[in-house]
Amino acid sequence: MERGAVGLARILAVAMAIGALVIVVRPDYRAALACLWRGRPAESPIWQSNSRYYPGIDQPAEGAHGD
Repeated sequence: MERGAVGLARILAVAMAIGALVIVVRPDYRAALACLWRGRPAESPIWQSNSRYYPGIDQPAEGAHGD
């Protein structure tokens, strides 16, 4: 059981490191992260790109969290 937990922790650490590397290397992902921090995900270049490909999906209204 402990070996499985250690293995899972290693996988998670590697995935987080790769994710951080992607954010450092790709400017669109850095901009997306900045937009999320500012609370304006609809301004993210990735969201804008996806909205062109999937026009039926809209950004939820401010304050609407599905409560």
